[in-house]
This record gives sequence, structure tokens and C-alpha cells, in this order.
Amino acid sequence: MIRFLIRRILQGILVLWLITVGVFAIFFIGPGAKSVPRALAGKDATPQVVAEVTKRLQLDKPIWEQYWHFVWLLLHGNLGYSFYHDQSVNSVLKAAVPITVSLVIGAAIIWVVLGVLSGVLSAVRNRSLADRTFTGLALFFYSMPTFVLGLLLLLVFYYELTIHGIHFFPATYIPFGQSPWGWFRSLLLPWFTLALVSAATSGRPFTTLDTVGSDTPASAATAASVARRLGAADWASGTSSVLVTGFSPLPRGPRASPPGGCSPKPSDRYRSRSG
Repeated sequence: MIRFLIRRILQGILVLWLITVGVFAIFFIGPGAKSVPRALAGKDATPQVVAEVTKRLQLDKPIWEQYWHFVWLLLHGNLGYSFYHDQSVNSVLKAAVPITVSLVIGAAIIWVVLGVLSGVLSAVRNRSLADRTFTGLALFFYSMPTFVLGLLLLLVFYYELTIHGIHFFPATYIPFGQSPWGWFRSLLLPWFTLALVSAATSGRPFTTLDTVGSDTPASAATAASVARRLGAADWASGTSSVLVTGFSPLPRGPRASPPGGCSPKPSDRYRSRSG
């Protein structure tokens, strides 16, 4: 176990080092020594500004010294200076953290509520009108790119409402400390933009049926009948895998089965629990 952990840690360090080398080569070596400061300073920058960029990034020194300076700043948590925003990158990220956290938490809550409830309802009422409605909506939003859905929501709920005199959605982000109600209204459309696509992924009926044990389409009817009698613990166990998969950054693949394909059916679980 110790050898495995040591090997993994060393592999992780190697990967991080290769990433730093690749990023440095792409942005500092590939464009050329003279092109880098000009690209960072802008096309209309004066020679004095270009010289300042060159001095700040130590581009007038050998490559290995430039790379060591680049890595040394990273090791100390210094991500450099943004000439576009005219401030440090750390300051830019610090200002964006509250917006990002608010966006992630709000969208996750809406995603969990919509995804799990629609999946559970479709599993309990299999092949019903509600099931087919949720399936159609899931396929629609699952096929919709996030940036396209966001533009459509802006067109319908912001632009059209605004030109008709309804100013419900603010034009920019409003901090929570400034106005909680304005903060909520400014993030409502971004929340639903992210949540609808994620809910379509995790709330598909076959996903929920799969988590409660329906491994083939033929057993869907049996799973739907048993789903009505499953307790809260069974549903919590089933939907937890959907939530973990949704929040996980790892690639999503088919659910693993025990050796020999002996995954228990919902009817077997119900009989064992009731017996």
C-alpha cells in the first residue's frame, strides 16, 4: 500500500512538472522571444510598455532562468500579472471566486432537485405521460449546448422582457452584500442554464432505473412496480451514485457490475429486504 501511494505521488509530481514545461513552452518559447512581450502588452503598446513586460517576465534572460522564475512564482502561489486587467491574476481570481461559488451552488441545487425528482417520477410512473414528457425534455436539453441555451434564455427572458418594460433581470452581476434580491435575480438565468443540461443528464429515466437495479429494458416494468415499494434508503442509495457521478470530474462511463454479471434485480432486493 505504501509503495502504491509513493508511486502515485511520484507520478503526480511528474505529471505536474510536464504540465509546467508544456505551458511554458507554448506561451514563452513557441511564439518567440520578441513576440511574447508584444502579444502580452498589445499591438498598440509603446516600446516602454513592451520593455516593462520583458523585464517583469525576465524574457531577456536565458530560457532556463525564465522557466525557473516561472516555476518559482507558481510554487509561491503567484500566478503572474494580467496586463489586460492591469492587476495581478490572483486579484482577478479573488474577485471572481464569489461569483463562481454562487453560480456553482445555486445551479447544483436546482440540478439536484429537477434531476432526481424527474428521474424518480419517471421510474415510478414508467411509460406514463409524465415519463414521456420528462424524457422528451431531457433529450431536448441534453442535446442543447450550454452557450446556446444561455443565449436563448437571455433573448427570451432578458431582452424581450426588457424592451417591453419589464426589468426583472439585471444587466450585470449584483453582489449578495449589496442586494440579496438583486443577487438572486442576476444569477437566476445562469443557474437554470447550467442546471437544465445537468438535470437532463442525471434525471433521465433509464439512469434512475439503472441505479435502482434495472439492468435491461425488459426489466423496466418490474423495476417501476418495485420502485413504488422501495423505501427512502433504497432511493438514497440509488440516487447517490447519480449525484457523485455528476459532481465528479472523472470521465463518466457505464456502471460496473460484479464479476459474472450477478447484479441483483430490484425484485430480489425487495424480497431479501422483506423476507
